[in-house]
Amino acid sequence: MAFQLGIISFVYLAVWIPLSIAQLGQIYIDSTFLLIQSDTFNFLVYIVPLVLPMVCLMSMPELIKKLKTLIFRQHHGIIIPFNNQSVQQNNKIYPLRMIPIEQY
Repeated sequence: MAFQLGIISFVYLAVWIPLSIAQLGQIYIDSTFLLIQSDTFNFLVYIVPLVLPMVCLMSMPELIKKLKTLIFRQHHGIIIPFNNQSVQQNNKIYPLRMIPIEQY
């Protein structure tokens, strides 16, 4: 819980500190201090709500394990011989027949 709070605080600080420095610089140093970058800093504020759900999900290790198993699930295939011989199923022998493929 503290780890999640620390990450969320870091995201907010990473966005608001540059914006605050630029605005304080414009007030006290020069009116053109970081003027070009101030638009970019203003738009960074809107990224925080978009990033927060991903940050919260990344801080839950049990959920990450579940997501990895769902996304990277390995499908175990079964290899079955296919030839013109017979196949034995349930102690009965069935001849295999070739099914012709229709041509278009």
